[in-house]
This record gives sequence, C-alpha cells and structure tokens, in this order.
Amino acid sequence: MNASFTPSAADQTDELQAGRIRKFVSRLLTMRVVLAIAFTMIAIVPTVFLSGWVERTVLQHEVEAVEEKHLLLATNSKQSLERYVDDVETGFDLFVQALQFDQTSHYLQQLALRLKFRSLEIYAPDGLPEYVWNVAGKERVEIARDIRNNLVAGAPADALRFYPVQLDTRGRPTIYLARELPNGDVAIGVLSTDFIRKLQHSIAFGDGGHAAIVDRTGQVLAHPKAAWVNTLKDISAIDPVARMLRGETGVTQF
Repeated sequence: MNASFTPSAADQTDELQAGRIRKFVSRLLTMRVVLAIAFTMIAIVPTVFLSGWVERTVLQHEVEAVEEKHLLLATNSKQSLERYVDDVETGFDLFVQALQFDQTSHYLQQLALRLKFRSLEIYAPDGLPEYVWNVAGKERVEIARDIRNNLVAGAPADALRFYPVQLDTRGRPTIYLARELPNGDVAIGVLSTDFIRKLQHSIAFGDGGHAAIVDRTGQVLAHPKAAWVNTLKDISAIDPVARMLRGETGVTQF
C-alpha cells in the first residue's frame, strides 16, 4: 500500500523561514569568524613589527655600548703606549749621556730595566763599538751584523727612530732604537716587547674578546697567541688592521 503526504501551505512557509534563518545564522557565524580573524591579524601585525623594532633598537644600543667601551679601551691603551714611548725617549737620552761619561749606576740600571731595555750601545761611523752597556747584566747578546749595519747607516740625527719589531740572534722579538749623536757616533737601544705584551694581556672584551697590538708594518707585537708573537706574524691584511694602518679610527669588529 502506497501513501503520500503533501505538506500544507503553512508547513511549506515554516520550512522556508527555517531555511532562511539557518542561512542567516551561517552567514553571521562566517562573518564573525572573518571579523575575528581580521581583528586578530590587526592586533598581531603591529605587535610583531613593534617587537621586531624593539629588538633591533635594543641590539643597536648594545652594539653602540660595546663599541663605546672598545674605543675607550683603545684610547686608554694608546695613551699608555704614548707615555711609555715618551719615557723610553727620555731614558734613552739619559742613558746615552751617562754611558759616554762612564757614569752608569745601579739606579740607572734599575730604571733601564723597568723601561725594558736589554742593552745600550754606541758605535763609531765605521760600525765599530765604542761603548756597550749590558743592562740585564747577563751574557751579552750581540746585534746581528746586518741589523747593526742598517741601524748605523740609517740613524737620523734629528730624532730617535723606533724601528719595526725584529727577531734578535736568540729569536726574541726586539725593538731597536737608533739616533746619530752630534759627534757622528750612533747610539742604539735594544728594547724588549715585554711592556707592550703586558699591556695587551690587561685588555679584555667580555669572556672571549681580546686586543692585538701591531707595529706600523702590521707585524704582531702582542697577541693572545704566543706563536704569532714569537714569529712576528704579519696580520696587515686583516680588515681592521688594514684600516688602522691607513689611519682610520673607530674600527671595531666582533
């Protein structure tokens, strides 16, 4: 037996209204979701940009603070080296005068040792030694002939010249000083790099940073790596050193 049911007009109207309501509610929910997402994105995007800006600003301030400390240490080190050079120049004149008149004393010897002199020597223009003062009081270490000849031939008369670091006959890093005296003789000072190395050891940047001190040719005078110091490693090609040798200031690299 088959049966059929035909909804009344009222039922059809109610069903149609229910469908419209469901569509309306569906659209409303969809719009709410869209609006919620939009508002969330509006809130998140500025927050992300703000947090990134804050992070960059803080990082920049940290970098500037580190650079400022670095330059302060570099300036203080430069001043220490300049004072040391002044003391060495003054001491050199005093020691040479005392040596010429055979007036060296225990007190002058202690002063020379504190300035890190190994010896002072005076040579005639022909290269023959006239006075030799072995400041350390130990076995004398002669200046290599080629170095001595260059010092005697090239010593200026108007100022004391500091020559780039070289290895002496014992393989020790050494700085030679030379000046022509009024009578034509040449005075030569033999200086260790102990003061410069001690100064470098006193400079540190946090747990892993360090300083390096080079001569005007880029050879290492003081560095945490002893092998670089003992071999007078040339680091003039390293960017910060190259900039420094060109006379640029404020160079820092981490």
